[in-house]
Amino acid sequence: AAAAAALQSSCAGAAALEATANARASRASLLVPLEVTIIGARGLRPVHWGVSEAYVSCRLASKRDSGFQTRTLTSTLDPVWNHIGKLTDYVLGDAIHFDVVETDAGGRERLIGTAILPSEQLHSNGFVGFLGDLELWCGAASTRTAHLRIQVSRETFPGQTPNDNNPVTLQLPVPPDEGSSWVLG
Repeated sequence: AAAAAALQSSCAGAAALEATANARASRASLLVPLEVTIIGARGLRPVHWGVSEAYVSCRLASKRDSGFQTRTLTSTLDPVWNHIGKLTDYVLGDAIHFDVVETDAGGRERLIGTAILPSEQLHSNGFVGFLGDLELWCGAASTRTAHLRIQVSRETFPGQTPNDNNPVTLQLPVPPDEGSSWVLG
């Protein structure tokens, strides 16, 4: 009886391990590599002599070590980075987190603003993509409105079109409105 109970317990443990492995494999098969372009920001608050020295960090909200950051741009309140980064472990339901960070001459950093792109805004009728402005939350005391312009698309690989063996179709971004001050390229 003890041997039978040990065998049953061992089989239950093996089944639990197999279920965990299957769940991980299933989750891994749902990974969608994303290409995120940090285009620019408008309306940053002046920090040093009327200008800002800022960079953007981007990551998946639930995965702190999943992201990238732009270079620091100086002497502007409307920086244009046109920085392309990759988020390789995006899964449906993940939000994308953006921080705009100011650096000073002493190397100290201060958060200027934060924006979140919810997963729901990336998915529309089976498409994966977003092009637009996100309002930066600059703190409860801030009266300034700042925006971060980004583009997110499903990453494709050399020689692959968005539909090659791929159940998710890439939505082409809508061009910016007439008179927009954004410069792409």
